[in-house]
Order: sequence, then C-alpha cells, then structure tokens
Amino acid sequence: QLYSDSVTDGTNTGLYLFESNAGPTFLKGIDGSPDNHDYADSITTNYVANGGFGTGDASNWSEVDAGTNVAFTAESSSNQYGGNGTSGKLVSAGTYALGNSNDSAFVPNGYVKSDEITVHGNQWFELFFAYSSSAGGMYYSIVDTTSNDDLATPLVTWTPLENTGGLSTYKFIGENSNNGIPKPCKFFVPNNGGGNRTLRILFANKAASQTAQFDAVTLKKSFPDLLSIANNIRIGNPYSSEATQWNKYQFKFKIPSEYDDATDWVLNLNAGAYGHQASATGTSNTQTIYFDSIRLETNETDNLIFLNDNTSTNSKINIYSSNMDNWIENDLIWGGKNMKPVYNYVNGFLKISDANFNSGNKGKIFYYLNKNQLGSEKIINGWRTRDSALSKAPPLIASASG
Repeated sequence: QLYSDSVTDGTNTGLYLFESNAGPTFLKGIDGSPDNHDYADSITTNYVANGGFGTGDASNWSEVDAGTNVAFTAESSSNQYGGNGTSGKLVSAGTYALGNSNDSAFVPNGYVKSDEITVHGNQWFELFFAYSSSAGGMYYSIVDTTSNDDLATPLVTWTPLENTGGLSTYKFIGENSNNGIPKPCKFFVPNNGGGNRTLRILFANKAASQTAQFDAVTLKKSFPDLLSIANNIRIGNPYSSEATQWNKYQFKFKIPSEYDDATDWVLNLNAGAYGHQASATGTSNTQTIYFDSIRLETNETDNLIFLNDNTSTNSKINIYSSNMDNWIENDLIWGGKNMKPVYNYVNGFLKISDANFNSGNKGKIFYYLNKNQLGSEKIINGWRTRDSALSKAPPLIASASG
C-alpha cells in the first residue's frame, strides 16, 4: 500500500495506489477530501460474511430459483475444501437452463446469491474463492444493488470458470489449464457521492444436472500484492512451494506529473490476511513473512558509486545510488577475503575482477536488464549480477572431402 494524504494537483488532495484489472493505478481524493472514501483504511477487511461456511450452515447465502431448478446446501460430509469443515454446494436440476449464452447479460434460471455487502465507493476491490465442479465448471457474477436489488446493474457479468475435474479437486479463481497462478477478479465500485454502495456475489452452474462447490469466498480492497505481482512477472506464486523460498518481487507505478511534491508518503508492507480452518489439509494457524532489500527506484539514468568492503569473513562491494540517495548492500558478495577489485565497463556491462589471485573469487558482471522474458527464463527488470568466469574456447569443427 502506497499513499499520500497531502499531495495535491491544486484541486484534488491525496493519491492512493490500488491494483486495477490493468495493473497498479492511483486514485485521487475527491472534492479535496481524501477522507470521503477511506482509501487507506480497512486494507485487510474481508467484506463477505460466512464465505468459508465455517458455521456449518449456509447462512448469509440464499438460492434464487424459479421453481426447483437448483438446490443449495452446506456440504460437510464429503469433498469439502481442505478435506474438513463445510463448503457451499450447488446442484442444478434437469430443468436448469441458461439464457442466451452469447449475451454477456444472460441470466440462469437458478443461482446462489450472497447477502447484501456494503463497501466504500470509488475504489477497486477483488473477489477470491476456491471451487470444484463435477463437470463443466461454474459461473460467477457481481451486481450493484445500491439502487435496485436485482441483476440490472452488473459490476462483473456472468464469468465462466473451467471444470476442475471432480468435486474433490479444487481450483482457485483464475487458475486454468494455461495459468497455474490464481487470479482474483478485480472490479471497480463507482462513486456514490462519497457514500457507500451495496452489492451481491452470485454463483451458478454451467449446465443442468451438475454439481459445483465453493469455499473461502473473500472480498477485499485491491492493492498490489504478491499475487498480482506474480501474475505479472510469473515468479513467486504465493499459492505454491515457491512461497517458501526467497523471491524478488517488483511492480511499476507512475505518480501523475500534475501533482506536487509531498513528504508524507506512506509505504505499508502488510503481512496479509489468511484463513485458517482446524484439521484442514495443509493448514496452519500462524504464518511468518520475511522482507528484505526493499527499494524504491526511479526508471531513469543513475550515477552509481562502488565502494569495496572487505570484512573478516568475505568480500563485498556496496553501491551508492544518486537517485535513491541510499546505499545498496548485499548485491555484490564474494566468499573469498581481501578482494582487490578491478573494474572494466563496456557497452553497459560492468565487469568486476579480483586482482588478489589467492582469494579464489570469480569475476562478476553487473548490468541493468529491461526485459520481462529472456528465452524461457523467468526474469524481472532491474540491476542483475552473474558470475563471469573465463569463456570457453569455441568448438572446432573440421571436415574433409575427397
């Protein structure tokens, strides 16, 4: 979370960084008052009541059924998410049908809706959940009920999710055969004169005579986070084993040029909010998040100063950035002691060799890479370091004829 309550363009006061469906975006304070929409508050609040069905019933959810087209219950006997507790279960009858599936506003003749949810207007939110299906998959939608409690004002039209392969196999929203990283549904809630809006979350099956289950339904304000960054750079999926190792996350943003300088910018690194259900598969009631090497850099030409720092255990070079007015540590480290660095700069690459031949240190190359993908390698933009051993001679291929 990044924001300033005082920065101004002369008319509007305050800038607040959110994560839209197109990436990081700033929202401005409206009518000179950044307090209208509580942009910087409730950053970990989940606005959905009973989204985990932990009460053992389906309270806060109800079926909308023109007859007996669907049946909704809380499933606690089998195929629950996490193998324990309760999940929402939606069964469609043979009479279940969809409207014109080529129409983005089509409405099924039976679905499940949440109780009305009250949220702040004029900001981005994200919907997240896990689901499973017996066949076909399922649909979800979000409707604005501020003026009329019906389906006339969709914030998110009916959106399909692919089949998971069985009720015991769950996927997170956004996971599919082409993307193994969950991707929450991000949507914008319009302004309501500085006041709140109400909405509902809807779920439906894809076809008749099918069963779908869903669980862990959350609705939160949408800020740049590990999941949005992982979807962009394809590194460090926080819902995989990659989360247990160090990953370098980064994202870009641009402060609008018409805003003045401010000294009250706040960078909030929040450890996140997570759900826990006792006895569920792979669950834990605690989590620990580690941060390191936190940097805020400008995408401009920079002047760097390299300072050798030989310690009692290793050798390293600290880097001073003129743009950041700060020292960068731990990017250039060698295991051997008493290094005597020699620098050679050619075509944007800085090669660092060690004139102390007794140290055992290999050379390194330090350079800036402005690419999102290099062949099949997952990379990110920024300063990079790699070992630079002497290159092997090219292979010699000889042939003879006659």
